[in-house]
Amino acid sequence: MKRKLVQIIGGSASTAYALDEGQLPWPDLISKRFPNLEIRHINQPLMTLVQSMNHIQDLEPSDLLVLHFGTSVGWPEPVVKIGHKFGMDLHNDHSFQQPPKKYSGTMQRRLGKSVKLKFRNLIKYALFLLGLYKPRASLKEMGDQVGVVARIAREKAAKVIWIQHQSIQTSRIVLERSLYRRYYREIIDALSPLVSENFRVLQLPQNFLRAENYLLDGVHLTAQGHKEIAELIEEKFGGLLSVD
Repeated sequence: MKRKLVQIIGGSASTAYALDEGQLPWPDLISKRFPNLEIRHINQPLMTLVQSMNHIQDLEPSDLLVLHFGTSVGWPEPVVKIGHKFGMDLHNDHSFQQPPKKYSGTMQRRLGKSVKLKFRNLIKYALFLLGLYKPRASLKEMGDQVGVVARIAREKAAKVIWIQHQSIQTSRIVLERSLYRRYYREIIDALSPLVSENFRVLQLPQNFLRAENYLLDGVHLTAQGHKEIAELIEEKFGGLLSVD
């Protein structure tokens, strides 16, 4: 009997990023829970909607396609030299990511890293006032991008599940939180009319958005967060995962 093929495409929030050894991300938990499925997980750190299109187009047809996207605004790259001096990785278009875990080491080392974190937030405001810190992705284009990704996905799979990731923004400045809410809302509004029996959308419920489900950066998931997403998927879409 041919196994049902489930393909998963996602960003780093769908991976074991910064988890301890032996802790599993939700795609692996689903694979363990449904051993009769053939599950393939394709992931790319900081994946945007536009970048996902090529990944989806390269897929072979499948029974179920699961998309797990963050809200990718595409922050610009400020001066790399300054970033390196203050411990910031600016080699991608999502600059100024916060550390995933609490600082360790001596008190002096922890204090130094804490100062750098606060300083990088001050840099964001300074760059914003200079017109250098604003999203690369156009808010007006988000709806069109969602529509194109959805169309390509439906051509590749009989059923599609779109999981719209949501961060808790606890380590972000007010400016970022405000912009993030607008982008997130735009994506959800674009997805709403697409929902059907063959195209499902999962928004993380309010009771999921709590500190124990997220690493310190407020974006990536803890082992508990991955476990709860796997449980949500099974609860809401178990029929799509079961073998006929």
